[in-house]
Amino acid sequence: MRNVDRHLLLARILAARKVFCLGAFLGVACICFQVPHPASAQSLSSREYEIKAAYLYNFIKYVDWPSYGDTITIGVLGSDPFGAALAPLSGKVVKGRRLLIKHLDSVREAQQCQIIFVSSSEKQRLQEIFESLRSARVLTVGETRMRRAAPD
Repeated sequence: MRNVDRHLLLARILAARKVFCLGAFLGVACICFQVPHPASAQSLSSREYEIKAAYLYNFIKYVDWPSYGDTITIGVLGSDPFGAALAPLSGKVVKGRRLLIKHLDSVREAQQCQIIFVSSSEKQRLQEIFESLRSARVLTVGETRMRRAAPD
């Protein structure tokens, strides 16, 4: 086996390992959400968005970001369901870059971010948002299912 083939195989194994670990983490989180809990609805919602903020933070660790700038910006497009859950992330350093949190008023602003959380309040505009971000280097994350249009 050539040296290049070994490196390619090793890279694929490591990538599969990362995906497996992330999947396992997501699975555990799903199980936690299904367990009945005596807490109030407001604290459950607050806890839900703390966990979602943790996911956003961990996504940053698993992405190979292009080498531009010394910050990684997480933008929230639409109504902000996080409350104070994203605040602890602001200023943290991940992969040598400082995190910034921005609340966005437009898709145009989103093009300046590396990660965009698309709020469920933007459900009716999802297709428009994704079309506007098509050429941008942006990781989009959301909590709304998007139905793909049927192929022509």
